[in-house]
Amino acid sequence: MRYQRSLFLIMLLLGLGACGGPPPAPCANGVRDGNESDIDCGGSQCGRCDVGRICRAPGDCQSLNCGTDGRCAANPCSNGVRDGNETDVDCGGNQCPTCATGGLCTSGADCQSGFCSTAGRCAVSPCADGVLDGSESDVDCGGNQCPACGVGRLCRTRADCQNGYCGLDGRCADNSCTDGIRDGNESDIDCGGNQCSTCALGRLCRSGTDCQSGLCGTDGRCATNPCADGVVGGNESDIDCGGGVCPACGVGRLCRINADCLSGACGTDGRCANSPCTNGVRDGNESDVD
Repeated sequence: MRYQRSLFLIMLLLGLGACGGPPPAPCANGVRDGNESDIDCGGSQCGRCDVGRICRAPGDCQSLNCGTDGRCAANPCSNGVRDGNETDVDCGGNQCPTCATGGLCTSGADCQSGFCSTAGRCAVSPCADGVLDGSESDVDCGGNQCPACGVGRLCRTRADCQNGYCGLDGRCADNSCTDGIRDGNESDIDCGGNQCSTCALGRLCRSGTDCQSGLCGTDGRCATNPCADGVVGGNESDIDCGGGVCPACGVGRLCRINADCLSGACGTDGRCANSPCTNGVRDGNESDVD
C-alpha cells in the first residue's frame, strides 16, 4: 500500500493523472492560472465567467459587464431595471438598444423610429407615417423636419427639393436650367447666374459672367464683346487689343503707348517691342537710348 502511494505521488509529480492519462486542461484544472481572471474562466484562453466571478474586463464576463467591484455583473440592458443612463427599462441612452414606440426618451437617438415626441415618448416618425402633416410640403418629405422631396413632389421653397429646384408650378423640377422658368438666380430663362449656362446675345444679364460674349451691355442685355469681334473698334490700338479697355497686345501688334503692350514697350515703329530696352527710345530710367 505504501508502495502504491509513492507511485501515485510520483505520477502526480510527473504531471500524469491517477489513471495514467494526460493532466487536466488549464481551463478545467480547478486552479486560477495563466491569465484567467477567476478559476477556469476569463482571460484570453478560457470561457467567460458567470455573474459574481472575478473579472478584469467586460470580455471576461458572459454578461460583458465587469462591475466596478471587479466582479461580473448582470447586463444592465437586460436586468429589468431602468439604470445607468437608460431612458426606459433596458433601452435608450448611449449603451442599450433603442426603445420601441411608447418608450420613454429624451431624443430621437433613444428610439427605434428615430423620433421622440414632445411628450417624451418614442413615436412613429412624422416623416414615415404616410400622411402630409407638420411642416411637410408633400407626404413625408419637405419642410424643416423631413428629408427633401424628389422630382415631381410638392414644394414651397427650393429647400424642399433634393436638387434644390422648386418650379413655379409648386413641384420639384428636374433641373432649374431646363424648366422653362426664370428662377433661382438665373438672369434670363434657364441661363445666367451661378448655376446655369451663360446667355446668348440679347438675353438679360446682370454682369459679363452671365453672357457667352462676356459683355453685359448698359441696357442689361448680353452684347457683342468689342474685344472679341475681330475688328479694330473703339479705342483699340490693334484688333481686339490695346486701348485701355481690351487686353494688352503682344509683340509686333500695333500700339500707341507702352500700356497697349504686354511687354510694356511700344517701339518707335508703333509696334509692341520685346522690351523697353529694345524700343529705340530713351525711356524709363535709361541713361541713353535703350
